Amino acid sequence: MNALTALRDCLTLPRDHSTSTGTDIGPDAVEVGTSTLRVGAGYCACFAVTGYPAEVGLGWLEPLLADPGRIDVAVHVDPIPPEVAAERLRRQLARLESTTRLDAQRGRLTDFTAEAAADDASDLAARLARGETKLFRVGLYITVHARTRQELAKECTRVRARAAGLLLDARPATFRSLQGWTATLPLAVDTLDVRRVMDTDAVAS
Repeated sequence: MNALTALRDCLTLPRDHSTSTGTDIGPDAVEVGTSTLRVGAGYCACFAVTGYPAEVGLGWLEPLLADPGRIDVAVHVDPIPPEVAAERLRRQLARLESTTRLDAQRGRLTDFTAEAAADDASDLAARLARGETKLFRVGLYITVHARTRQELAKECTRVRARAAGLLLDARPATFRSLQGWTATLPLAVDTLDVRRVMDTDAVAS
């Protein structure tokens, strides 16, 4: 389902889903801009999280979910088949080990970041082989709402700062604002498709 189909489903609900006044649920119009949307009488901007903390604890998203402003947060989770996950980890591990060997042959200083990533990939591959974990494709999106453009700009700055405090890198869905908005509607459709691979422990947190 694309963004326009999702939007049509949102705006054209069956009559038995209408309110008691006979009006349809949803905005009467949507105006699409470069990085913002005008939805009904208000405005909104959408963000996709592209950077995550290295480790998370239980309830790590709570400060964002409990934000006092009017925001919508959507998390899309799709499992990766074990055979596909194993093949991806093998390719990643081979690439990291090749980089480490090449640096050693050329006399470069040890890249401890690459070594740590290789160790993590090796540990994850072992746990995946033992059936102790699974991999998932996760998308995290935020839509910020406000009554005016000026208020929206302030709210976006505040929400991005709160996300940064959680070590989340929230990037504007520039030129994809419609997809970002529909991705945070209760339609169970990820029209933005900006994903990060996570294991069972990270998803469960």
